[in-house]
Amino acid sequence: KKHQRLKLFEQKDGLRMLKEFTCATGENAGTKKTSGDARTPEGIYHITEIYEDKRITVFGSRAFHLDYPNAFDTHAGRLGDGIFIHGTNKKLIANSTNGCITLNNTDLDELAPYLTVNSIPIIILDTESELVLGDNLLLQKNGLLFKDALEKLSFNSGKVPIENIKSLSYIKLGEQIVVSIHYTLFDDKLTQYSERKRAYLTQL
Repeated sequence: KKHQRLKLFEQKDGLRMLKEFTCATGENAGTKKTSGDARTPEGIYHITEIYEDKRITVFGSRAFHLDYPNAFDTHAGRLGDGIFIHGTNKKLIANSTNGCITLNNTDLDELAPYLTVNSIPIIILDTESELVLGDNLLLQKNGLLFKDALEKLSFNSGKVPIENIKSLSYIKLGEQIVVSIHYTLFDDKLTQYSERKRAYLTQL
């Protein structure tokens, strides 16, 4: 937020930055605490819905709704809602939004293919130094962190083979940890189902 930048990272063999965009965040400094305070929340979030509008509106052609307030926000008593990543048909001005993260429409069009519901984490920080990014953040199967993540999610490897896991993330920001999993399973009729779980943990 301090530098009004949105950065997109890719995790494969290692972590690398793919793209960087200029953005605008809330008019007021600090994390969001209540409805109408014109602050952008800080923490680990996920997209819940994607809205597309073919008409010309002040919010551009599309908007990605974030799950603010998440479990950490609710526990801390932070209120409000309606936080989006969206475009704009006006000139992009730093620190000018009511709390949303706003990009130029052309930049949002470039970013949009990477923004998926309930999978990619959106990490919002005041300063980049708050997040420590290692060269390789992959969870190794059968490693201690991998096993700990599955345990925190109450994942039953006896019922669902580890091979059915599509994605598993373990993100720590300060004392907050968000663990997410996406996996597939089959019923007796061999119908495939896609399941997701998420756990919010506090490190004491």
